[in-house]
Amino acid sequence: MSIAADGSPACEFGLARLGATFQGDLDWIVMKSMEKDRTHRYETVNGLVADI
Repeated sequence: MSIAADGSPACEFGLARLGATFQGDLDWIVMKSMEKDRTHRYETVNGLVADI
């Protein structure tokens, strides 16, 4: 593990790779949250939190 300039542990694979890794999952969560048909949205905040 390396150390960043601010003293925190540096990410080994970078933010770009992290974003690419979770891009599809984040898109799906947002789209489900914004679904026009209420029956296809999250039923509770807990359901949303579980996916995040």
